[in-house]
Amino acid sequence: MPMGEEAYRELVRQIAKIETQYPLRELNPLKAGGVADFFTIANDTVELATAVKAALDTGVPYLVIGQGDGALFSDGGFPGLVIQNRSSAFAVATDRSQVVADSGLPLSRFITWLASRSLGGLTHLYGEPGTLGGAIYANLSDGFQPILSSVRYLTMLMPPARLDRQATIARYKVDWLTRPEGRTRLQAMKAGKEVGESQPVILTALFQLTSVRPDEIQLRLQEQVRRRPPSVGMGPVFSSLPDADIESLLVGAGAATLKSGNVFPDRRRPNFLRARGSVRSADIRALIEAMQERVASVYGVAPVCRYEFLGVW
Repeated sequence: MPMGEEAYRELVRQIAKIETQYPLRELNPLKAGGVADFFTIANDTVELATAVKAALDTGVPYLVIGQGDGALFSDGGFPGLVIQNRSSAFAVATDRSQVVADSGLPLSRFITWLASRSLGGLTHLYGEPGTLGGAIYANLSDGFQPILSSVRYLTMLMPPARLDRQATIARYKVDWLTRPEGRTRLQAMKAGKEVGESQPVILTALFQLTSVRPDEIQLRLQEQVRRRPPSVGMGPVFSSLPDADIESLLVGAGAATLKSGNVFPDRRRPNFLRARGSVRSADIRALIEAMQERVASVYGVAPVCRYEFLGVW
């Protein structure tokens, strides 16, 4: 156990259930990725906050993930505690069209529930993989309307600024998270830190939604289902574009014919990756970067990858 028995005992004191040497490939559709020293599932925001605070107390690096849809873990794995966030409670104030929801709630499940209450505002994101927390972290968009346009407040667990301080839970207006350059503050903070450095964690979000007639919202959902074909393999790899079809760009630039190791773009849906045989995360990353470079060389702009490269590369 790379992190040591003492760290394990301290974590077990505070977290009800922990696995060691967890195979992160189980979170990847192509079965790529190394191992995490420790792994736990948080079923509500209390368990989520407890797990993060336990890692902070013991000095163990931690990483919070949702369903793992937007994560590509390295072959070297993660040297610390991976916390899978499955918190999924929500409450509605119908008279104000507001909903407070946990960050671990699957996005499409949330949108379906909203539709049953005649609430709209997120219908355009139906069919997107992942959780609310992941969507908010990346400010998920269909190319036009980002999810943060429907968020008013966030409840965050903030790591201590100094060793003599404690972690705190605070409420922020959504303006705290948004940045004009496209990335959210959380993305920028993570990009500037080393693997395992403490990060803020989204616990809940308050959404301001719109009241929509049931028949109208059902038509919108049906349209989203028609627009989004069933997933094949790993993907979608690149974000949607407002003025161009990403898959047409991949084909036009010749990126759809690239290959790295046993990994290659799907023949019919090149924004998804498939594999034959055993797969390394290094090959997946190399293919994604080669596809970006090919599109950039032909069209002058690199498509934005939807995956985060996590762990020790």
